[in-house]
Amino acid sequence: MKRTKTLPQLLQPDLNVTSFRQLDPHALVNQGIRLLICDIDNTLVAYDDPDANRDVEAFLHTAKSAGLHTVLMSNNFPWRVERFARDLGLEKVYAFSMKPMPFSYRKACRDFGLKPGQAAILGDQLFTDTLGGNLAGVTTILSHPLVEKERADTKLLRFFERLAGRDLPHGRTLQAHSARKAEADWQPMGMEADRDTETEQDHPDPESCA
Repeated sequence: MKRTKTLPQLLQPDLNVTSFRQLDPHALVNQGIRLLICDIDNTLVAYDDPDANRDVEAFLHTAKSAGLHTVLMSNNFPWRVERFARDLGLEKVYAFSMKPMPFSYRKACRDFGLKPGQAAILGDQLFTDTLGGNLAGVTTILSHPLVEKERADTKLLRFFERLAGRDLPHGRTLQAHSARKAEADWQPMGMEADRDTETEQDHPDPESCA
């Protein structure tokens, strides 16, 4: 029986990490993830930093070596995203992606011939990255903002994040994320979930793994 996700459930990430440096791409691959979608601003670099740094380059290289397709997805303008990506050798970038709308997430999955359950989003915002990822049915990884300095619109969203009880850096373990995704074939409120049917497996109780 399908259940409707409430907003608090849609704002719950599958994983919490302090930063992208803490994320192990090999562990993602071991959990069946084949596509890593990365936000840019305050996830990989500060929002006003135009270029990638060595840490970002090393992380993306490790992800590629682990067997992950890696793309950038940002609500920012194309010139910002394309400049950031120009020397990174990425396969795709998605600018002005209108997160939290799930369309760009679904397009990224289609572009690589993957199901939503084979993709993950890494981002620092609940109301864009996590909400959009959960609407699309991908694994959601919430990172701590790299710096406190942010745009005015982001500061407004941070206020609502605090009201929603954002809790960082604690969260579910990587091994537990699939349990919450597989609890039921849920549908977002007022929207039809874009999830592909997968073989049912036994999973641990996510609350006992938290």
